[in-house]
Amino acid sequence: MSRSQLILISIACFLIGLTFLAFQQNVIIFRNPFVRHNVQDQLGVEKRKVKLFYWLHDSWKNESVEVIWSDNKAQTIKHLVDSWLTLMDEEKLMEKKTSLQSVILGSSENDIFLSFDRNPLSKESTVFEKWMWIEGLLKTLRDNDLKIQNVRFLVHHQDMYDLHLDFSNPWPTIGFLVK
Repeated sequence: MSRSQLILISIACFLIGLTFLAFQQNVIIFRNPFVRHNVQDQLGVEKRKVKLFYWLHDSWKNESVEVIWSDNKAQTIKHLVDSWLTLMDEEKLMEKKTSLQSVILGSSENDIFLSFDRNPLSKESTVFEKWMWIEGLLKTLRDNDLKIQNVRFLVHHQDMYDLHLDFSNPWPTIGFLVK
């Protein structure tokens, strides 16, 4: 074999190896163009229209939005609460933009822990405004049929602190309002 043939074979082997490595690492994906795959159906994920509730000008308001609904209950709750927090920010019902860090399911999947990146309640707000903010979130969770009974509010995975409201115990999703 000549030197040019060896170089050509080496380059061909290198390219075949590189292609195989890319395929193995899912950089290159081969699929049958005649078969349709719906990733959402495989993962149990769908878009669902939900209602987000909040208290404004002495009455309940609601807004319908679409959120990602999945088989993973914690992930679904995270999407729902993120959408609700975005709405609260748009309606200027929070002093600073607050994000949900994580959702943790309790020992029974009826109890959840919501951990925020900051306290969403303003120190200057009245007790009633804070209470109705919480009630809006509880109403949103309850009325979207998530089968949640209790919610613990956390900031950086520690009990939320407020001078007026007690967050050392879970809040029932049925709320404290007389219907």
